[in-house]
Amino acid sequence: MLSIILFAVVPGCTRPPAASQTLPITLKVSMFMSPTGGAAAAMKEILGQVESRSNGRLRFEYYWSGSLLTQRDTGVGLKRGLADMAWFNYLDAAGMLPLSQATIQLGVGENMWAGFKAWEEFIQLDSIKGEWTGQNMVPLWPAGAPPFIYFGVKPARTIEDLKKLRIYGQSPVPEVLTKLGITTVNIAAPEMYEALLRGIIDASFFNISNAPLYKLQEVCNYYNPDIPRWGGKYYGVAMNLDSWNRLPKDLQDILKEIDASTIMYDLYYLAELKKGLTLVEGSKMERLSSPPEVAEQINRIGVTPVQETFVKDMEARGLPGRYVMSKWIELYQKWDEAFPLEAKKRGWK
Repeated sequence: MLSIILFAVVPGCTRPPAASQTLPITLKVSMFMSPTGGAAAAMKEILGQVESRSNGRLRFEYYWSGSLLTQRDTGVGLKRGLADMAWFNYLDAAGMLPLSQATIQLGVGENMWAGFKAWEEFIQLDSIKGEWTGQNMVPLWPAGAPPFIYFGVKPARTIEDLKKLRIYGQSPVPEVLTKLGITTVNIAAPEMYEALLRGIIDASFFNISNAPLYKLQEVCNYYNPDIPRWGGKYYGVAMNLDSWNRLPKDLQDILKEIDASTIMYDLYYLAELKKGLTLVEGSKMERLSSPPEVAEQINRIGVTPVQETFVKDMEARGLPGRYVMSKWIELYQKWDEAFPLEAKKRGWK
């Protein structure tokens, strides 16, 4: 898939063309989302910096909205080299990357910058590198889905309120809600608006950043940022291993050295969060609140058992599930503690 221009040998010429004279290597980049929004802005900035630092030797050809690989097909397609690089939500590839699912588990924390920085260290664990290499892929930069909050046609402040509702949530939300005794409805995200309008579902756990994309502020009457207070899901941008190995080392180094965590936090998370907050807070929806013990109860009853199920499943398969899950939490907490200083330095609010 990676395209490299070969040069003919010119009679009498004993030296290869200088780097500045060679045509660029072009990588095909699969994005399952549209070319607008925070994810697109972050990727364009990251890859734009790569192109600039490579002096034009490395370029990127974008395929948006799943035109090359759909979200569900990204893992297999990237492994086979149908794309050189992709935004990869590996929740859809649990069979390929079982231990990496630790970063998808809910309840670790809401600080996206800490999660991004932790992810960069997490992928250096031997067991994690091994499973990515075994799937012919290289993880590059962090990405993820922001924390979930409550959007509903009906009000909800407690677990008892939630038990009276039919709720949609992207995996692994349904697994957690089941532990809480809450009814879940399995639909695709684009069907949320119509399902809420027709009463098929009463509510959704979704993130503020993306809620306006699905026009939840038009059909919901309430939102509650205090529940469930689940942290984001973290995944990444990855490359096909064969495409990676074909790159000269200096170009590999440029890809490694990009400060992707900061760019993702600025352009993907913060920018989209501000847009989302503006639309949500300016809508007809009423903002609800819940005491902290409600979120604590949700995590204790729902999230912790699901995390433990993940650990036991990995251990039963002979994989170091407990070590990996513990390490992920440890790394997140380390970077969460470092966040106040970083936020002050960068002026993040």
